Amino acid sequence: MRASIVITTQNRQELLPDLIASCSSQIYHDLEILLYDDASSDATYDVALELSKADSRIKVHHSDKSSGLINARNNAYKIATGEVIIVIDDDARFSESETVQKIVSQFELSNEIGAVAIPHVDVEYNNRKWNEIPSNSDCDTYFITLNYIGTAHAIRKDVFIHLGGYPNYFERQEEELFVAYKLFKHDLRVSVVDASPILHYESPKRDLSKIMYYWSRNTIINVMTFYPILIALVYVILAPWIFIFNSKKKNALNESRYTSSIMKGCYDACKSYSRALFDNKYRLTYREFLRMRKIKGNVVCKSLPYK
Repeated sequence: MRASIVITTQNRQELLPDLIASCSSQIYHDLEILLYDDASSDATYDVALELSKADSRIKVHHSDKSSGLINARNNAYKIATGEVIIVIDDDARFSESETVQKIVSQFELSNEIGAVAIPHVDVEYNNRKWNEIPSNSDCDTYFITLNYIGTAHAIRKDVFIHLGGYPNYFERQEEELFVAYKLFKHDLRVSVVDASPILHYESPKRDLSKIMYYWSRNTIINVMTFYPILIALVYVILAPWIFIFNSKKKNALNESRYTSSIMKGCYDACKSYSRALFDNKYRLTYREFLRMRKIKGNVVCKSLPYK
């Protein structure tokens, strides 16, 4: 099974050497490393070309016009030659050389595995851990969760294409959950691989106001698209206060403009995308919704939620 590590980047020339070194250290034999430069204005493309000289597995693609994060990912996934797409952000790196090998082995366990969540650590946030496999479990199959995080996951390319990729109108934030709900609806699993965590050094070049806007907007779009209709309506009504409460709880709201961004995101979701409430193509039944809630935010043995 051929695997492609896909990295989308823009104006992050200083981060590439460590990241590419960790990719090149992977021991899996049938591997492509694809770096997609989304019209960087600095020397990112030149640095990538220079790094590619040391490893023939590295392919560099440069876009002359910036298409944004989600479009860049969609385009990069189509270009990649692997059956499995392994995604890592440009501000992260692998912490062991066997990660790709373990991911491919995870997919080979079952055709019902559509995506794989990779454990990762947010180094800049007190080493906050994501998608850890329970250490004291006697699971006889494999572990699953509902969704994966953009900076640390893998997905079957044919499944991703079949599901239509990431919605371009999301632009950023919560697009992974959109695809994860579709996987769930198609009875495909997001498995969690037992591997050393990816180290995520979140870049300081982040517009938190913009992140808050798209997070709130796209979360509501996901709810309107996938939740049972009555639950979706209640959630939409309460959403602004839920988002603000959760953000304050995480100490994210240090300025009033973030509250404004959340309110605007909620308003724009309802104003421009409320049609999602009338499209039942991927809407979960109440039974599916309850089953989904058992695994959302958790890592559990595959057999448990489906008994």
